[in-house]
Amino acid sequence: MVEVKIFTDVIDALEKVGKGVVAVNDLPRKTRQSYADTVSEAFAIMDSALGLIYTRLGDLCLIENQDDFLKELARLDNVSEWTQIEKDMRLCRNLRAVHREMESFVPSKMGQLAVADWDNLQRRISQIIHREGELADFICRALSKLAQGAGPARDSARGYENIRRTVLKTKNAVKTERQRLIGSELEFLDSLKLRKIKTG
Repeated sequence: MVEVKIFTDVIDALEKVGKGVVAVNDLPRKTRQSYADTVSEAFAIMDSALGLIYTRLGDLCLIENQDDFLKELARLDNVSEWTQIEKDMRLCRNLRAVHREMESFVPSKMGQLAVADWDNLQRRISQIIHREGELADFICRALSKLAQGAGPARDSARGYENIRRTVLKTKNAVKTERQRLIGSELEFLDSLKLRKIKTG
């Protein structure tokens, strides 16, 4: 079974940082709002990226012809295709902008937000846009094992059925991951609204 967790670590870090932003008490309102906007944008970019992956896997599951299915499966880790998609949607450019904004944050002054949580989020995003190349490269790395299953699946009916089930399970796992991301974002936004109500 190929286990795919695309942005789980980033989601974990965003949750913690989002809670820290909401808990801020000793920063000017304008600065706190800037932090909140940046975290919201990070949530939105991750959601868009997961949506693209989920759609791609969903389209793959709809292919009934074995040869066509395996051909498309093998293309899951095609960097050039994902690069074009992310360029069209400007995901990596936007993520870089978010990363620059985050560099202006002052975690040591952000109430309950631990510096370690902030450093972890910075490191996770940096892995996507710097150390491991563009967002397209990051996605390809996450899907590479799945794509590599296309070759062996050509040799047996059982192998083909197994890889189809694996693709479906992976699609469902990405859906679950995206649902968790959306849930975290909604909780963050709701917390911000409650804070505004309490502080006027």
